Amino acid sequence: MPAYYSWQGEDLILHCHLQPKASSDEVVGVHGDRLKLRITAPPVAGKANEHLIKWFSKLFKAPKSDIEILQGELGRQKTLRIRSPKVLPEYILRAADVACSKTQQGAGCMVKLKSNLKPGFFFTGDF
Repeated sequence: MPAYYSWQGEDLILHCHLQPKASSDEVVGVHGDRLKLRITAPPVAGKANEHLIKWFSKLFKAPKSDIEILQGELGRQKTLRIRSPKVLPEYILRAADVACSKTQQGAGCMVKLKSNLKPGFFFTGDF
């Protein structure tokens, strides 16, 4: 399992490196032991955090109230908890293998998770 995510019961814990004020929202790949994300929101008055939570809410099909910033509210290094995600985007769980563009992230299908990821959940992505 990559170092940038882990499970606490049914909750997904993600360790992220955020690049705010980017030209698009996208998963870039891995930065050290963190998932590197680019988001369009500026790092001003909590806008980047709000945008990140809204984006992840769509990606993981989870209510915004189920996504919490555990560490790093004021910095680029963030640790997030996603409570019982309904969908697991494949490109996030496989970012160590492949960096995906926004167009790849939008495409995909629903597939049951295999191996050590998390049984009973679904993930989206290209094959």
